[in-house]
Amino acid sequence: MIHNNYVVYASLILIGLVLSRIIFIFSKRILFEENIFTFNNICSNCNTAVTGKIFFPLTNYKCNNCKLSILPNCLISDITSVLILVMVYYKFNATVSFIPLVIFAYFLLSASITDFWSKLIPHDITYPAIIIGLVYAYFIKNDVMPALAGIGVSYILFDFIAFYGHKIYIKMHANELEHILAQNEVASIEEIEVMGGADAVLSAVIASFLGLNSLVLALVIAFLVGAVLGAIYLGIEMYKQKIMHLAIKPVLLTAIVTGAVALLLFSALSSVFNVSFWTFYQPLIFFVLAGALLGLLGSGTKISKPFPFGPALAIGGVIAMLII
Repeated sequence: MIHNNYVVYASLILIGLVLSRIIFIFSKRILFEENIFTFNNICSNCNTAVTGKIFFPLTNYKCNNCKLSILPNCLISDITSVLILVMVYYKFNATVSFIPLVIFAYFLLSASITDFWSKLIPHDITYPAIIIGLVYAYFIKNDVMPALAGIGVSYILFDFIAFYGHKIYIKMHANELEHILAQNEVASIEEIEVMGGADAVLSAVIASFLGLNSLVLALVIAFLVGAVLGAIYLGIEMYKQKIMHLAIKPVLLTAIVTGAVALLLFSALSSVFNVSFWTFYQPLIFFVLAGALLGLLGSGTKISKPFPFGPALAIGGVIAMLII
């Protein structure tokens, strides 16, 4: 039995590596409106044919003409693909839900790839995923109503965030509009999206497969992950523009304030419940780190480039799927 498990997981790893390259190329061709059925691969940078063993796992993908290499992106895709197959199989084994949920996870991977590349999630990826998700909910889960309810909530919620978030964004950056327009290469502030419509559709994909209850969990996780990824992205951009020093004071200040509040709260709790204060050291560290994160996000008003939220949604969707 143990031997058979090793064989199964080894097979999943190999299949995951091959599927990674297929999904990677599929996503690129969908994004750049190329023919997805041809074997020849075209470099998106110089439009020349790419030769090489791109379908072989853990190999380089480099254009022979312009020498553009996307090996790091391929490696991330390879690792994610393997994790998808292994974790879904570990959770669901060879049940009827295994293949539909693997398809779901790969749709999320494809959307993340395109969102990272160009901050776009093509409807050619998300709409077929919603249809497959509804079919899965109706015929396998035998309960399509939570999926339909989740899809409706997705569109309403993200439209609300996009509308009012944009108004708040303009007020927060009222004195820096010209700088922001130059950074984002747009003619009008109205063209800058706080939350894109594609994020709403990707949320609907999650709802179609997992239903309304799991969608709520996925969104909570996604917003937490998005805050962390956004802070990392912001820190990198501030470092590139050599203004990282502007973040030191806000980061320290908010970390100290939130840490002090948490310290008082956990001291009171330790007295009330007669437990050691050090019982709360983990949430105390969390409060300090959360304060530092808020300080970094608040200090980056000079950096206003849009951050792709799709990967955070994808991570939330996969985690919610594994928890159900």
